[in-house]
Parts: sequence; C-alpha cells; structure tokens
Amino acid sequence: MNSRYLILLALLVFPSLISCGQFDSPLNPKQVSINPDLIIQVGAFHQESYSLTLKEKLSAIIDKPVIIVTEDGFFKVRITGFSSQEEMEEFYPTLAFLGMKNFWVLPVKKQEEIIPQAVVQPDTAKKTVSENTVLPVVAEETPVVSQQTIVLQVDVFHDKSEALDAQKIITTKLNLPVEIVQEYGYYKVFVTGLHTTDEANKYFSAIAKLGYPKISLIENYKK
Repeated sequence: MNSRYLILLALLVFPSLISCGQFDSPLNPKQVSINPDLIIQVGAFHQESYSLTLKEKLSAIIDKPVIIVTEDGFFKVRITGFSSQEEMEEFYPTLAFLGMKNFWVLPVKKQEEIIPQAVVQPDTAKKTVSENTVLPVVAEETPVVSQQTIVLQVDVFHDKSEALDAQKIITTKLNLPVEIVQEYGYYKVFVTGLHTTDEANKYFSAIAKLGYPKISLIENYKK
C-alpha cells in the first residue's frame, strides 16, 4: 500500500494523531505541562540508518516528538511529549495500529523518599557488660535481581516460507531459539532467550552475516 494512503488512513482512523493545539490562536496559546519521564521506546538498532528511517516515518504521522538516544551501543528511537500517564496509555492503540505492538514504556523515575533518622537518646544508666556476651549474628540479605526479557527481531516477511527458512538457518548455524509470530499478515522472526543487551550484542554481527542485517532489539518483550 502506498505510504501516502497509509498515512491518510491512519489520520482518518485516529484523528487524535493531529494535535488540535497546532491550530490554537497565538493570542491564547495552549498551556501543556510535559512530563519528561513519560517515554515510549519503539525500536533499538545497531545501525543508525534504520533508526533514522523509523524516526522520519513516525514524525510524518504523529504529533509527538520522536528522538534518537545512543545507549549501550544501540540507536534507540523514543517518543516523548506526554503530559500524563493517561495520555500516554491512550496512545498505545495508535502504535498498535502502526504495527508496533512490542514497544517499551520506560519506567518513571520516582523521587527518593527521605526517611528521617531516628535519634536514640543515650542511656545514662551504667550497665555492666559481660565479656562472655554473645552478639546476635545478622545474616546479610541477598537482593533479588529481576531479569528482563530481551529479543532480537531478525526481520519481517510477507511469505511464511521465508520466515521458516530464516528460523532454520539461525537455529542450525548459531544454535539459538527462534520464534515466528504472525501479525497482520506478516511473519516476524525473533531470537529469544536473551536477558542482557551485552548478550544480545554478541549475536548481531553473526546474524547479519547470515543475510539478515535489519536486526532490532526489543526490551521487555511480550507476545
């Protein structure tokens, strides 16, 4: 489908894509308080050209700022400009309509709660401490570290046979778990079972050498 017709269809189905604030009178500017901590990440790429392409496509359709952040060796495409959690959640169906079901909402930074330190008054009464007094041993608690789920989207195919070929090649050559997910008539190929960006980085060049250079990283992947 021609990209112009796709954009027109998106505007007809989601009229909220066009900000009414753009047409406000300059004498009565619309005051909107933007929360900089409300961010949606829609893609992470090793190649900057892919992130620039995605940014240009989104900027032509939506009325929100689209930025690229370089982090951990990736070019991450993010959408900002939300004033509230409710506004951001109302934007999710728009992303799903544009084929971006696996976007990632960055956790909102919380201000550290300051707990006043209790002041213990010294006991002025004299106490006799025995040399044989045994102090209780307090076991150090081990913090629980939650693992995030990371996948590599290898490519998106129209033909199921091409997706199956990619799955077979990657599984055979690299011995990695590969899943195929069908969405809107397309077949998406994912490398799963990853938990850190460093682990994912190890396979980028290897997968690209197999003929699949359009790899993108998805954090906190959900089916």
